[in-house]
Amino acid sequence: MALKSLKANARNRTAQADKAEIERFFRSQWYSALTDVNGEMLIRSLQKEVDV
Repeated sequence: MALKSLKANARNRTAQADKAEIERFFRSQWYSALTDVNGEMLIRSLQKEVDV
C-alpha cells in the first residue's frame, strides 16, 4: 500500500516512513529467521508489481 501511495504522491511522508520500515524488516535478521525467502528479491518483486 505504501508503494501505491508513493506512486500517487511521492511527498507522502507517512507512505515514505512505511516503505522504509517495511524494507528494513525485509532486510532484518528477524525476517531471515522467520523464512528462507530472499528479502531483497521480495522488495524488487513488490516494486515491479506497483510499476505495472
